[in-house]
Amino acid sequence: MIHGVWVGCGFLSILYPHRRDQTERRKGAPLKQGKTLINFIFIILLSTGLRLYAGGIQEAENPEESSTTIRVMTDSYQRRVEFPRNPGRLVSLGPNMTEIIFALGRGDSLEGRTEWCNYPPQAKQIPSLGSLLEPNIETLAALEPDLVLASTHFQKSSLALLEKLHIPVLVLYGESSFTGVYTTIRLTADALGVQENGENLIADMKKRVEAVQSKVRNNPEPSVYYAISYGDTGDYTAGGNTFINQLISLAGGRNTAADLEGWAYSVEMVLQNDPDIIICPDSPGFARGLKEAPGYKLLRAVKEDRVYTINPDLLDRQGPRLVEGLEILARTLHPEAF
Repeated sequence: MIHGVWVGCGFLSILYPHRRDQTERRKGAPLKQGKTLINFIFIILLSTGLRLYAGGIQEAENPEESSTTIRVMTDSYQRRVEFPRNPGRLVSLGPNMTEIIFALGRGDSLEGRTEWCNYPPQAKQIPSLGSLLEPNIETLAALEPDLVLASTHFQKSSLALLEKLHIPVLVLYGESSFTGVYTTIRLTADALGVQENGENLIADMKKRVEAVQSKVRNNPEPSVYYAISYGDTGDYTAGGNTFINQLISLAGGRNTAADLEGWAYSVEMVLQNDPDIIICPDSPGFARGLKEAPGYKLLRAVKEDRVYTINPDLLDRQGPRLVEGLEILARTLHPEAF
């Protein structure tokens, strides 16, 4: 209001002396008419000032109103990200994020995904933006998403392009352990405004994990080798610093590569450890090829037909289906307990 009165009085300080001087020169002129005009102008300017003041209050309140519609979160890259509260249009740039979004009941909000996002089946009906490593940024931008959700393996070069387009991107992932999935689920649920769904999902997963552990807890631990690849493509497995290692342990097994940090291994090391059980991807021909590969065919697990396959997505993706992978592993290692 002070600003409004100042506007009115400032204008009148210019106008009023002119009217006063004119009146003094024309002593015979009636003063009442001049005063009436001045009062009328003062009222108009005062009301204008009040409107200006009211507008100032409204502008000051807008940031407060926007705080109810804008979320600010710090993602796993330690970036401060602003995005609409309860975002309606989502894009997933990670297979695990797609699975989490569906598990949280927000799958109908997905407008785009990567070609690697193949679960649940209805995810395949969502338009693909290309590969995880090189998504089509132009197609993504045309979707006008409220929020893009990404996770591990997301390239910072893609992030830089999306930031230039002012598209909000949350990169979320937990520590490299089984329990890290709970962090990813909780953060995603928070970002999507479905915190209760997230906590319910986590509680269900923990209940299933406990059920598995109660069945395998007192059983002998077979040695297990998880074969990611072999032969010309290289010998790769899951080292002790991976959540696959933790899955094997939770399932009642002992990872023969637990002393490894990372993924690169060798057939000589596999032969030296000679595991009781080999777990490998259910890709067509993978198990048969491994059994016939030089070195591998000498393993006790191969000779005794204890090479088992599993969908690698159940072990490789830090998403809700990790618990399903755990259950399958436990049944494979300890069929008698189930």
